[in-house]
Amino acid sequence: MFIYFLSFSFCIYSFGPNSIEIKEKVAELDSDIGYLLQKLEDSGLIDNINIIITSDHGLLAIHLHFHAIISIVHNSLVG
Repeated sequence: MFIYFLSFSFCIYSFGPNSIEIKEKVAELDSDIGYLLQKLEDSGLIDNINIIITSDHGLLAIHLHFHAIISIVHNSLVG
């Protein structure tokens, strides 16, 4: 079984990693995973299934002053 939570990606790209929306989405996904685990347990399948939770990458909020530092470093390296 493979499950991809597209709504999480949409939320983090729309509102950013430090937004209240993403905190709410994390709580929602936690509840969804809890529901899945409970259903697997109720059906007797929990001991016969491997559950691996992963992500494709992280996301970091970058502030404008950080962009300025990157530009200064880049310009000093390439002239």
